[in-house]
Amino acid sequence: MIKINVCFIEANVDGLCCLLTRPCRKIEPTIPADRHGLLELDRAQLLRTELLGRGNYGEVYKGKYGQRDVAIQCMKTDNKSRVCNVDKFLDEAKIMRDLLHKNIVRLYGVCTQEEPIFIVTEFMAHGCLLNYLRDGAGKNMKFKTILDFAAQVNIRKKENN
Repeated sequence: MIKINVCFIEANVDGLCCLLTRPCRKIEPTIPADRHGLLELDRAQLLRTELLGRGNYGEVYKGKYGQRDVAIQCMKTDNKSRVCNVDKFLDEAKIMRDLLHKNIVRLYGVCTQEEPIFIVTEFMAHGCLLNYLRDGAGKNMKFKTILDFAAQVNIRKKENN
């Protein structure tokens, strides 16, 4: 049956834009998932432009991934507890990978092939939620609204498990 269909398509356009003269080229993915189950990005396409802050595991920069504005979390490279720190750092990315919601920062991928290790996420133009709620316009937000944020995240997490 398949051979009959192939012969028919080779001889008749029948809705295609042109005659089928050879099999379509198989396109291999250019960015494979790495051993952590996270999307490995091409470090050469990243550009760090501005230091936004420092945290427990390293620094966060505003940057570009191609034409897209991104946040780039760079892991500290202290050798004392490196393996433990790498696991904890990438655990954050794994959690973000599973949280898909229009109001949650999207994970684009990681760079783990060389030091420093990066987590690349959607850029938040108004800063991090914690600072927004503590010091920004969100500090006057009603508790009910904040509770609604938390409930949406909790429900989405349960749906993904």
